[in-house]
Amino acid sequence: MSKLWYWKVGLTALLLGAAAWYASGSLPEEYQPVFVNVRNHINLGLDLQGGVRLVYEIDVGKAYSRRAEGIAAGMKRWAVEEGGATEGSVRSERLGNRNFALTFEESFARAGDLATEYERVVVFEGCDEENRRCVFALRGEVLEDERRVATDGVLRVIRERVDQHGLTEPNITQQGVDIVVEVPQRSMEDVNRVKEIISKTASLEFRIVSQEPYLDPQVLEFARTDPRFQGKVSFYSSRNVQYLEASDSEARSGREILGEMIEAHLSRPDVRADPVKAALWSRVYVGTVEGPSLKARPAMPGGPTQPTLWRTYLLEPEVMLTGDRVVNAGKRYEPESIDAPVYVMLDFDSLGATQFGDATEKNVGNDMAIVLDGIVRSAPRIIEPIKGGSARITLGQGGPEQIDREAEDLVVVLRAGALPAPLKQPPAAESRIGPSLGRESIRQGGWAALIGLVALLVFMPMYYRKAGLIADAALAINMLLMLAALAAFGATLTLPAIAGFVLTMGMAVDANVIVYERIREELLGGKSPRAAVENGYSRAMKTIFDSQITTFFAGVVLFQFGTGPIKGFAVTLMIGIITSVFTGVFVTRLFFDYIVQKRRPISLSV
Repeated sequence: MSKLWYWKVGLTALLLGAAAWYASGSLPEEYQPVFVNVRNHINLGLDLQGGVRLVYEIDVGKAYSRRAEGIAAGMKRWAVEEGGATEGSVRSERLGNRNFALTFEESFARAGDLATEYERVVVFEGCDEENRRCVFALRGEVLEDERRVATDGVLRVIRERVDQHGLTEPNITQQGVDIVVEVPQRSMEDVNRVKEIISKTASLEFRIVSQEPYLDPQVLEFARTDPRFQGKVSFYSSRNVQYLEASDSEARSGREILGEMIEAHLSRPDVRADPVKAALWSRVYVGTVEGPSLKARPAMPGGPTQPTLWRTYLLEPEVMLTGDRVVNAGKRYEPESIDAPVYVMLDFDSLGATQFGDATEKNVGNDMAIVLDGIVRSAPRIIEPIKGGSARITLGQGGPEQIDREAEDLVVVLRAGALPAPLKQPPAAESRIGPSLGRESIRQGGWAALIGLVALLVFMPMYYRKAGLIADAALAINMLLMLAALAAFGATLTLPAIAGFVLTMGMAVDANVIVYERIREELLGGKSPRAAVENGYSRAMKTIFDSQITTFFAGVVLFQFGTGPIKGFAVTLMIGIITSVFTGVFVTRLFFDYIVQKRRPISLSV
């Protein structure tokens, strides 16, 4: 025997040992060996073990508001560029989800021309006597188109997000304006994480922090005297900018406290009666506190970590750039940094890179707020123009594991894209669902797969004699490798995945049949056993690879364009093709090489 053969046997043995170790992690705990501690294991799918059913209601009204804001911005530009209005003299005002008004500092004589220019998307409801305030409403067909686009877009984005999260194989369907997500019950932590990823809107904006004063004595008195905020909200000043600050407590987060205060202040009669002040406070956002001052803060009572600090930011109304220009997002590590060891790096497309570079060039010396889902994540100072087409988001405070997981989830939602319309929170309905197939159907399917496998194992020795036993051994090794690969990927086993598993077993035997028939032809032609094995494998190799590669490409197409259970079937099929080629060509050849080179038989039992 050659040394190469022994090397092949040794590598195969190591591979089988690793496969057995991984596959044993999927056994019930009472049957697992004491030395096995494998995190990854095969999970049962929704149809086999049940799970959680989440029903999300799409906030179509927010989608209408966004469309109205976009149209209003276009009409403002037309009024300045074509209508003769002065730059900065036109202001838009929302009047619900479908209506908006344009307010002019001076009488605007071309309101009719403006309405005619946009008559395909808005209905002109008239102006006041001085032509300084004109009201418009979105057309019904625009609202219907926005509803359809928002619903289809939300469904697509949620599917992409959950598919990137892992091989959980959920069922995601649309029912009217509701999105139904059925998640296999692996653990409540996994279900909660899926809920967090789904609920993120991933609305990303880059805006300049305004230097305007917005904290007058009236606001500070309100914060000091109102029982809801008394002793919880503090006043600070940094770099000539004044802001309010609140920290997390055991009962509430500082973000909730500040958000409630902003809403309470906006609802005050004197603020509502002053459009300028109301517009100013509508630009006040809440975000995390950054900088060395964090280290001087005391820890929360009973906890080793510091409480998260939140502060208010007044942002300029203009948006520098949005997340629509992000083409890639990735998690990065900076171990030497104590404040932000984990951050998310963003890459913009060519237009986004140009816009970002121009905006930072105009605002050198100002603070740039990175706003994600309405929260200011960071507000770094622009030292010099950023022309590289990239930006980074630091995730602030929390434990290392929490920040790392938050960064990973943020990358998922940014890659999948923002939701066209937000989802109402919490889910409209959440319920547990049992296995859709039922125990009897699962039992019958298991028996059918077992009977087919046993019939296959019996038929091969009957037809090919001793060579059939080699095929059975290769088939057992193939099953072990497939189970180990599925466990290593943490795949979810559903009925389509089981079908792919059984189909692969049949295809694995097909490779053995092709090889054995070629060897028989060589033996009938008078070749020696050693020559017959050599020629049989070389002649069968092309046929095996042609058939397996075409099937593998079919699996790639199913994985690329399929969703949920179809992806599971494709993954199982592609893994099975790789393992069946390995066992059918490489492993069985080891057995035959041992027989013809070590024992040197006069004839072969094929």
